[in-house]
Amino acid sequence: MKKKRKSILPLIILVAGMFGLLVNSALADLQQEDQQEEKGMENSVFAEENEQCLKCHGDQFYTLTDTLTGQSKRQSMCKEYHIDRNEFYHSVHWSFSCLDCHSDGYQTFPHAMELRFADYWTCLDCHGYDENFAQYHFEQIDEECQKSVHYTETNGEFTCWKCHDPHSYKLLSRKTENVS
Repeated sequence: MKKKRKSILPLIILVAGMFGLLVNSALADLQQEDQQEEKGMENSVFAEENEQCLKCHGDQFYTLTDTLTGQSKRQSMCKEYHIDRNEFYHSVHWSFSCLDCHSDGYQTFPHAMELRFADYWTCLDCHGYDENFAQYHFEQIDEECQKSVHYTETNGEFTCWKCHDPHSYKLLSRKTENVS
């Protein structure tokens, strides 16, 4: 009696398919790295303008000087207001001017007190209801966020930025096909 040989063709197809996926994934990673290399402070048209903000917010310490007495005092920059230059210039918002998102009132220092009470931009202000960003489901994420305990327990003070710093956010940190 002749033994029936099992075909290894399905196995070969499976291995070839897996290899193809790995190669495609590696190529995608290289392409993303190439795109990230184009980022950077040296490639930002707003680097010089942004440096006006980052000369204080880009360092862990800053110096305040009383213009009347000439007395200076070194202060520690609050963690929430410290912006890492490298992280910013490699984030999704790297090509923006600080004043694209922050009020023109921040051009003067010391900053006016009323600026601390101004509303901040949210993801939906720029990305909501825009077909270019539909794949990220910002509107659905916002709806779910508003139902969350984080939002309800803080009387609506909880925003995207509590977890996703707009100054360092990288799109690569999540998979867009499984956002909803």
